[in-house]
Parts: sequence; structure tokens; C-alpha cells
Amino acid sequence: MEKLINERIDKLQYLIKIHKGNAYWMSILRLDPTTIKNFYHPNDLQKRSEQFFFLGLSLGALLSLEGGPSFSNAVTQCLDEFSYHYSSIANQGFKLLKKFTSGSQSTIHGGDASGKLKKRSKSSISPNTLLPKDSNQAFEPSNHSDLMTSTEPTLDPLMHPRIQNELYLYREQPKHRIGSIQASHYVYFQTPSVPCQLDYCQVFISLCDVLILCYTKMLDSSNEDLVNIDQALQSSVFEPVSDDLTTIATTLSKTQLHSLVTILNSYQAQASPIIDNNYTN
Repeated sequence: MEKLINERIDKLQYLIKIHKGNAYWMSILRLDPTTIKNFYHPNDLQKRSEQFFFLGLSLGALLSLEGGPSFSNAVTQCLDEFSYHYSSIANQGFKLLKKFTSGSQSTIHGGDASGKLKKRSKSSISPNTLLPKDSNQAFEPSNHSDLMTSTEPTLDPLMHPRIQNELYLYREQPKHRIGSIQASHYVYFQTPSVPCQLDYCQVFISLCDVLILCYTKMLDSSNEDLVNIDQALQSSVFEPVSDDLTTIATTLSKTQLHSLVTILNSYQAQASPIIDNNYTN
């Protein structure tokens, strides 16, 4: 676990140097902040800047928590909310449906240490009740009875309390829609309004600083929590950024090689008459 944390911290420090223009990407090409920002379309660049800004802001607020399970659980929840917020409407609905109807046997349905399920009542939520009646309309239940058969807060005595609370919140909030969960319902992920233009490289460098502190704080977390968090960060931060930097370096390398070939061909064309005249004489 300590080896994984050290590797991620080294990678984050390396990415910071790259975005400052102080290192070579894959020991091939030095990328400066202007080159990196010019690679993106302005709208895409601003969108990614906001995503990383919100993620760094949200994770930074969790650093005040004590290390261990409480911190790792908060980080996991924050990353789940981040992933949900930027998913497509179809994926948001799938994530919400999956969260309500699936999960580990011992966590959601209840069970003993061996993982054996306890017998559930037949009043389980049908997946069809979470879908809009009209496929062209957003899901907004006007009557709570079509979502839950009971109006009591306790939905299922065998269901995990956290899942009960989320389902209860879903039922009691008419504006709570599949594919458009309001940001105020997030537990840890923050999406404040940004009144100014964000500098992508500065935002990403700040995010890396926050992630270094998060990885350092996860030394007291369990291996499972660390792996889950690391996988989430790999898919949302490390892989997209690394792929883009590789594309930028490859494109610039090809451009520079093409320019070099052009120069060599031009030099060869100028040198050929001189060589022919020498042989003739």
C-alpha cells in the first residue's frame, strides 16, 4: 500500500513539473503551459478546468477530516458524486438505478459474516418504478405512491440505513430527478459558481497538490479503500491527462520531424549541383 501511494505521489509531482514546463514528457519533448492549453478547444478547456477545479475544491475540504475509514469513505463518496455529475443523462439514470437496486449482499440486503442473505420481504422496489412513464419526459413523480408503497421513512428493515436514507430522500424531493440530481443534494462534491476564467494549468497543478495530500492521508486507510479510490482517480484524472499529453507530444514530434526532413531535403537539393560540378571538372 505504501509503495502504491509513493508511486502516485511521484507521478503527481512529475505531472506538476510537466504543466509548469520544467520537465520532458516521457523524456521526449518539453511541453510548456501555452502549448498544452492550445491543444484544446476553448470550450473543452474551460469545461475541464471547471471539472478539476470543483474536484480539487471538494477534496481539499475533506483534508480537515481525521485519517482512516472516515476520510477514505468521504473521498469515495466525493468521487462517486463527481463521476455522476459529469456522466451523460443515460449513465446518470443507470448509476442511480444501480445504486438503489444493487450492491454487496451484506451491505444492502443484510447478511451474516459468511455473506449469506437474509430473507427479504416481497415489497422490493421494482426497477420499472424508477423509470418515467413517458420516455420523452423527465422523471418527476407527482404521486409518491408510484415510487414507494409505504410513506414511512423506514423502507425496508433489512436494507442498509444509508441506502434507506438515499431512497427516502429521493421519494421526498419532487425536484429530485433521474439524470438531473441537484447539486445541493451532494454530500461532499461542491459546484459553486465561478465568476472568472480559469487557467487550466494552474487549476491542474493545484489539484495535483490536493491529491498528494489525499494520498499521504490515506496511509491509514485499508487496502480495499485505497485501491477503489486509486482506480477512480485513474479513470477521471490520470488516464485522460496522460493520454492528452502523449497526443500533444506525438503531434509536436511529428511536426518537428517533418520540418527537419524539409530542411534536409532543401540542403540536399542545394548541394547536388555543387557536387556534380566537382565531379565534372
